[in-house]
Amino acid sequence: MSFPFSDESIGASGWAWSFGDGDSAFVQSPSHVFDTAGTYTVTLVAYTAAGCTDTISHAVTVWAGPGIGFTATPFEGCAPLVVTLDNQSTGDGMSFAWDLGDGGSSVLEEPGQNTYYASLTEDTTYTITLTATNFCGSVDSSVVVTVHPEPTALFGPDFDSGCSPWPVTFSNVTIGQADSYFWDFGDGLTSTTADSLVQHVLHRGERYHLHHYAGGHQCLRKRYGGIHHHHAAQ
Repeated sequence: MSFPFSDESIGASGWAWSFGDGDSAFVQSPSHVFDTAGTYTVTLVAYTAAGCTDTISHAVTVWAGPGIGFTATPFEGCAPLVVTLDNQSTGDGMSFAWDLGDGGSSVLEEPGQNTYYASLTEDTTYTITLTATNFCGSVDSSVVVTVHPEPTALFGPDFDSGCSPWPVTFSNVTIGQADSYFWDFGDGLTSTTADSLVQHVLHRGERYHLHHYAGGHQCLRKRYGGIHHHHAAQ
């Protein structure tokens, strides 16, 4: 930023400016650019044609402009996703305005953590924006957070009980972005099939406890169920 300086001397015919940063000028009303933030003592020596001089000094404070930066950790994950915001902005006399992307906002320098959610079936994205302002102006920066839906493992047998040997058909109606499955049929056998209809034959007359796991984007959900299997009639 260029600082203008105005000479208000009376009767002067020559001027010597020292800007306190090693630079100087010899015009009546110069402009000067300070490269670094800080406080500088600016001195003017005014001369008359007869060789008389007078000296005056003023302190000039140069602020650092706003430097914007922040991190959102993690910026991707399973719902509910707790995101930690870390303000890394620099500058003098700063004020901050956060748009948290979910309808929330904050004017704190460090807003801390915020929790983000996803829809039942699709990824949800949030754009977090930080605006930093000081005397020199405003700048902003944004980070996009992606939240994956936690899969909801849902299944059901065609009947809750049957006679041995019983070919049970299970309907896999999991919702969410599941891309892997694990079936535990309760009889020591398992499966990783992703089929929507899964058939398994039960042989012993007893109650079976079944578990169905669904996972996607490293999100995991478990569902439990029980069915009763009868001995065949003799």
